[in-house]
Amino acid sequence: MSNCHNTITIISQNVDELSHLIDNQILEYFPINLSYRNNKKIVGEFSSHWTPPINWLRDLLIQHPGCWIKNTWNTDTGAEGVWIGCVVNSEIVIQNMEWQMPQQNDLA
Repeated sequence: MSNCHNTITIISQNVDELSHLIDNQILEYFPINLSYRNNKKIVGEFSSHWTPPINWLRDLLIQHPGCWIKNTWNTDTGAEGVWIGCVVNSEIVIQNMEWQMPQQNDLA
């Protein structure tokens, strides 16, 4: 089975919202290894199966519209990408980009 390695960054100006998000939703859903945490920002790493958890990220954004969320990811097969979401003027704005890294022998 191919793993998807994710690095998530979440920023919020609302300290209570970010704390609630971390303690009650993120850490319960994925075993995230937090590498950075302060009152307004977290950065952590976790694994998912095959692909990044796009629906989960979108749901987090819907439930916590004051947050800015970025998830960069890569798979064992060379697929990589970045997903960024936020809410602007009550509308969800999502940017998503994916690519396939060339294999080492493709560069020779």
